[in-house]
Amino acid sequence: MNEHHDKMATADPSAASDNVRESASTEAASRIPVSEAARSADNTRLQSFSDVPQPPAAPAAPSTGNSLVDKTLREVIRTVEAKEHEPPAESSTQPLPLHEGLHGKVAVITGGAGVLCRAMALELAHQGCHIAILNRTVEKGEQLAEEIRSLGVQAIAVGCDVTREDSVILAETTVTTQLGPCDILINGAGGNHPDANTSEERFREADLDDELKKTFYDIKIDGFRQVLDLNMTGTLIPTQVFSRNMIDRPGATVINISSMSAFAPMTKVPAYSAAKAAINNFTQWLAVHFADAGIRVNAIAPGFFLTAQNEKLLKNDDGSLTARSEKILAHTPMRRFGVPQDLLGTLLWLADPHTSGFVTGIVVPVDGGFMAYSGV
Repeated sequence: MNEHHDKMATADPSAASDNVRESASTEAASRIPVSEAARSADNTRLQSFSDVPQPPAAPAAPSTGNSLVDKTLREVIRTVEAKEHEPPAESSTQPLPLHEGLHGKVAVITGGAGVLCRAMALELAHQGCHIAILNRTVEKGEQLAEEIRSLGVQAIAVGCDVTREDSVILAETTVTTQLGPCDILINGAGGNHPDANTSEERFREADLDDELKKTFYDIKIDGFRQVLDLNMTGTLIPTQVFSRNMIDRPGATVINISSMSAFAPMTKVPAYSAAKAAINNFTQWLAVHFADAGIRVNAIAPGFFLTAQNEKLLKNDDGSLTARSEKILAHTPMRRFGVPQDLLGTLLWLADPHTSGFVTGIVVPVDGGFMAYSGV
């Protein structure tokens, strides 16, 4: 479950005036071309993966005097040395194919400096997109934007609170002025709040007298509202604001970020589960509503991803897995946690109108088989 979404807060609460917005639309009439450096960066990236050393064809082995045993030993050595050059099972070092349909597009990513969205931003940059990082902490967004600019691609960071319309309007004006109208909107901002959780999976009356445990009756209404506001309203407002200039724009698409908890609510996190279920429903509603306007709307539902931000929730201090992690992996047929790179193929497929031009209104699980497994 992608509980590590970046929680966004406003950096500049002032609203953009109508005159500023009108000026922005005029100034953004021409698109900023992708530099040759971006293409060079792609070629370098592809070349770097082609230089992986190959295992020796005939490794040396001590002679035993028995030709059959010697042959077996050579095969064992060959296998061991080959595995030394293989990438870990949980990640892929192979570059993704270039999508010409994404070249030169403007991609806006809310919560863009978060773990998953950061990987998305970097991959879209490699594809030649211009990137706008909308983030609660503009400094974190700027660090990522600077890294993207080093690839020869246009990138900006904008401080933004996705739950405030005036903040998002100002951000949209900045993006349109500097990069051009949005082509790809990724609603990645979201998250959870401890005041909206329970500490136990099931209710036990005895827990009511235990100060160390949080029951359903200890959930704070303000915390619950904050989770709904950040995830649901924080998807509604950016979609309202940015989609105005996406109407009838070739290849326009919105990609929402859902969760495993949207399909079946996860224990302990009722607000987060409800908010992500709302995202699935809203994704379908938007897909129907905007079909005639040429805007496709889909969502990605990440499974359980082990990142630096949620490592303490999934691992004990000694590095062993928590009981909750063991339960997760027992219900994940691929028997591992996801890594951010696992999302990128699905992202590119949904973003590129050449590969998914007739796809709208779906939620794609990227979960290692978690949803498919009944438990027996």
